[in-house]
Amino acid sequence: MVGCGAYGWKVSPSSPAVRGRALKWFLASIPVLLVVAGCGVPTEPRWDRAVGADDPVTTGPIAGSASLPFEVAEPTVFRIESAPVTAAVTVQARVLPATETIVVAPSDGRIGRLLTATGRDVLAGDPIMSWIRGSSEPTAADELRIEILERQIQLAELEDRLGDAAASAAELDALQSTLVDDEVVLVAPHDGALGQFIASRSETYVAGAEIFTVGDPARLRVDLELGAGEFADIEVGTELRVIDAQDRFAEPTLATVVAVDLVETIGAGNESGIETTAETAETAGSEPRRVSAELADGAPLIVGERVLVDVDQSSGEASRRVSVDAVQQDRGGPFLIIADDEGNWRRVDIEIGVASGEMVEVLADIEVGAVVIVP
Repeated sequence: MVGCGAYGWKVSPSSPAVRGRALKWFLASIPVLLVVAGCGVPTEPRWDRAVGADDPVTTGPIAGSASLPFEVAEPTVFRIESAPVTAAVTVQARVLPATETIVVAPSDGRIGRLLTATGRDVLAGDPIMSWIRGSSEPTAADELRIEILERQIQLAELEDRLGDAAASAAELDALQSTLVDDEVVLVAPHDGALGQFIASRSETYVAGAEIFTVGDPARLRVDLELGAGEFADIEVGTELRVIDAQDRFAEPTLATVVAVDLVETIGAGNESGIETTAETAETAGSEPRRVSAELADGAPLIVGERVLVDVDQSSGEASRRVSVDAVQQDRGGPFLIIADDEGNWRRVDIEIGVASGEMVEVLADIEVGAVVIVP
């Protein structure tokens, strides 16, 4: 109904204009209603907040589900244990002759050209590499000094200053005597296989330094470089599984540990390191070590081939561990939810050390026996 009153037009509520404005108001109010309604609805756990005593999300009682940032019926409980975690790790190695003859540098100098490759069969007298005698290659300063001395000699001779020319010539001879390259060839000392190049082409060595090895290819070994850490049962007599790196589905070959050397003692002159026995291996602690293991007779491997060796690594007797199911993960990293005797809980960020399929080493300041809950 439309009429004209004292104050203007009167419009019926059922008119299209009123209904259109009401619909626009309703649609515009929907986002506001959703925000208001969502304020009381929990979304996802917020374990990524900073831990604080007054933070209701990272600390609180666990007596009821309302204290946790999500609904739970009954949390799963674990405990921190004091026991080692043992896990198999894979170490790369290269097959070498079990017994080798070490060829040393005949003089001060450096490696020139390599004339063969590791693993190749060689006969006694076969060329292995060239050896350049001399302390180092001429530097730019040495070459400039030589050029200056040559010009001084020419100028002195033109001016009949024979004494100055002789002095410059003597200085030039002394300088060149230290820089002249005198190349010789190092050969195999006997029949066998080229085991390894000990020296590097980028370094200069003194006379007597170890350069390369030649050994018997009938008996083989592998050398493992173990970094700092606890490796369970690595001692003389331990059996290791060796796998061909090119064929991981091949049957593993067994190797027996024959020596355990501290890395710090290896490579100094002709010293071969300190060999430890089953009794003294325990004193090596967690220092980096080199382990030598001889392969079983008839192993289907050759000198120079790359292999993978399975080694058991241990976290140590004094380590703390917990079930892998107790570890939570979010964008802040791995963490545990620790509960105390009064039923309060808190988040503790951790680092994971040695990990097996069931247990992980916990690297954090958490007491042994602490209760870990998983909602």
